[in-house]
Amino acid sequence: MNRERGDGCSKRTVSANQHCWKCDDCSYSSWKACWARLKIPALCGLETASMELWQLRYFVAVSEGQSIAQASTRLHVASPAISRVVKGLEDELGVRLFNRDGRGMQLTDSGRLLLDHATNLLRDAELARREVASSGAQLSGDVTIGATPSLISVCGLSLVRRCREIFPKIQPCLVEGYSGYLLNWARAGTVDFAFVNGSSDAGPRLMTEHIATERLFAIGTREIMAKYASGIPLKSLLDQPILLPSPQNSIHRLLVDYANRSSLTITPLMDVDSVTLMKDLVMDGMSIGVLPYGAVQREVEHGLMAAVPIVDPEVHSTTHLVYQKDRPPERLGRAVIDLMRGILSEFRSTHDCGAIVEVP
Repeated sequence: MNRERGDGCSKRTVSANQHCWKCDDCSYSSWKACWARLKIPALCGLETASMELWQLRYFVAVSEGQSIAQASTRLHVASPAISRVVKGLEDELGVRLFNRDGRGMQLTDSGRLLLDHATNLLRDAELARREVASSGAQLSGDVTIGATPSLISVCGLSLVRRCREIFPKIQPCLVEGYSGYLLNWARAGTVDFAFVNGSSDAGPRLMTEHIATERLFAIGTREIMAKYASGIPLKSLLDQPILLPSPQNSIHRLLVDYANRSSLTITPLMDVDSVTLMKDLVMDGMSIGVLPYGAVQREVEHGLMAAVPIVDPEVHSTTHLVYQKDRPPERLGRAVIDLMRGILSEFRSTHDCGAIVEVP
């Protein structure tokens, strides 16, 4: 038997023999039907809604703090990223969720409805996580992870925090290094697995998996980079002496490859095999450097330097997971790898600079 909904939704009937996990009214047969009860246009017909839990978590933090700044402090996420998420939710739902005034950000009626449901969904998701995590043998043990400086900058803090929250018995150890060193450490078993930049051909002893594709950025003082606000053409970049990692580094080799394809020549001002030193030299105004955005994210957000994408053509670098063929990651390692993929996906969604092009 089907029942009439009578709430203005385009889906007028639902099966009456299923009980909703969010409602006492059995005429709502699923959480999707519950969303339709909000009477928000974009939620009435759930094929148009694609909200994720982490977006709702950002929304709840803004609601409770009544400001983007408060949410930023609480979540350890940059304010512009949170603003983009809130704007994206409003655009997707077709309603205003907050009124902005001198008192901060006040929820609208639609915002209060979304807050009620978001709070319930997040609570239930956390409950499900705890119940599943506690079922069977809980993951425990040490795992040593190698990663490039830019990846550590983007994911390191979040990875450690989420491991402690979700898998408290896992002890992650992050080892930072350039890709060449990381490959050697993976071959020697110094790390259980590593995330490296560059070619997927890591040699006969290692297996590789594509993790992400990111763009390379030119970095410099805000004054130097002002004329390249929309991007710096590869030819313009290579027409001047620039700061690069050494020729053994994957970023250096990648730029040489792109230059050769475009019949261009690279003239490094200096080879710098230290991300920290390269950033210091750039901020001192010595020259322009080349790094992934993640390596300079904090400095850019604090106004200490500028980063613009390389264009005409765009320069893409791939990140691969590497591990020994006879020692593939087991359940513990896979749990950490899945966390890393999730963090990269979240970074890609909250930063509109195009730093990460793809997370498979």
